[in-house]
Amino acid sequence: MCQAHRNAFMPEGHRSSDLPDVQKPRFPLRLDLSDYARWLRGEDPWSAEESKPSKKLKRSGATATLEAFLADLVTHEGGGVATSASDIQTLFQRVPSIVVLDGLDEVGSASARSRVVKSIDQFVSRGRAYGGPPEVIVTMRPSAGELPEPSTKFFEVLALNPLTVPQRDEYLRKWCAVRGIHGKDGRALRTSFREKSKELYIEELAGNPMQLTILLDLLHQQGAATPTQRTDLYDHYVDLLLAREANKHPESVRKHKEELIEIVPFVGWYLQAHSEDSGINGRMTVADLTAAMRHFQKAYGRSEDIVEQLFQAATDRLWALTSKLEGIYEFEVHQPDRPAPSRRRRRPTPRRSAFRRRAHAPGPRPPPPDR
Repeated sequence: MCQAHRNAFMPEGHRSSDLPDVQKPRFPLRLDLSDYARWLRGEDPWSAEESKPSKKLKRSGATATLEAFLADLVTHEGGGVATSASDIQTLFQRVPSIVVLDGLDEVGSASARSRVVKSIDQFVSRGRAYGGPPEVIVTMRPSAGELPEPSTKFFEVLALNPLTVPQRDEYLRKWCAVRGIHGKDGRALRTSFREKSKELYIEELAGNPMQLTILLDLLHQQGAATPTQRTDLYDHYVDLLLAREANKHPESVRKHKEELIEIVPFVGWYLQAHSEDSGINGRMTVADLTAAMRHFQKAYGRSEDIVEQLFQAATDRLWALTSKLEGIYEFEVHQPDRPAPSRRRRRPTPRRSAFRRRAHAPGPRPPPPDR
């Protein structure tokens, strides 16, 4: 989207014909909110090396605004030409603009996210003073953990529907082009994808861009050796998903990868067992789920202090637990007719609603936790 708007500001000879025409283009600015959160803590988000928070550089008050961060971002990307928050405000006053604040779900902690959300609301409120307020878009995965979100007073919530078959085909074509997969290799990958998409669980995975990307990576890496048994495929799929999420903020997946591999299937089994016994339709409250997770950790001699982090990773990062009703969670996996034995029986496939998601519950019966 930003590239399409940017294209209109390029010299005519440098415009791309592959981008859609924008009837009323706006000057685009895009930033990663995880970078903004790190910048607030006093880190250098653009450093090639891992930087540590500096009390000297920690931002607060007028130096912590989104305009100030945009000024530093433009200075960095513009080759060091000094840009101030005042310059950014002048831009908004003079030029119709669009600001994309990307990846709110990747802000690392509840306290940091609360601060970022407050800054977003203040930024939008200040924007109303301009003759033509900038359009502001915030992207995020739905917050199953009920974390702070921008005010609905300023924002309209838009949901993403699953990809249609033509959209998936177009995505696959572009994915191959970006990775230089052409000719025989491209045809083989497309054929493999079409064949495997006939399976219900593959088709559901392919409905979401994130899951589709991981699935295509798996098909490209393993080719004809890609597992055809559902549970084997999910094991490989989850390995790629965990590797992908471990490189992002927050750190819950990277720090607790091995614990997540073991505890997420247990939660799925626990929900299924209680669904059979109590007729709860595979749903449970946060308190009951965290109690089950604490029981699991205690039973295997593991720390109970990380349960909240595991719950956050299972909901906000891996989509294994999803929420359709406030405070009530379900397991996000399509239930097979005959579940095969596996250490992992879950498939994180989000239903792309901004704040609500749904799921199904799998699995055999675990022991109940102590109350």
